[in-house]
Amino acid sequence: ARTFLLGSTKDTEEIAYEPGFMFREALEDIAAAYEHRERLEGKPGTGTIRHVRIPDERAKEWVERLHELLDEFIKQPRGGDTSYGFVLGLYPTVRPVIEGDDT
Repeated sequence: ARTFLLGSTKDTEEIAYEPGFMFREALEDIAAAYEHRERLEGKPGTGTIRHVRIPDERAKEWVERLHELLDEFIKQPRGGDTSYGFVLGLYPTVRPVIEGDDT
């Protein structure tokens, strides 16, 4: 399997899901890539974070669309000389909501 979903059971307590574990793994990958940045010079990549107030129903629609994009990514024909990571996240925050604030 290329995707593993980990959950907590009495037999697997040591590998139980922790919030953000995928992002920590991605950060480790990014740090390792930085250590070898000369070898990866010119390879495509991007990263950003944005915050926006939207209704829950729109957030659900975004989750569905993002998963469709992820499914497309993992079904790509294999090739090339570089493995790429794809980090996906949409999550509620506890940031204060200020009327008229667009963040």
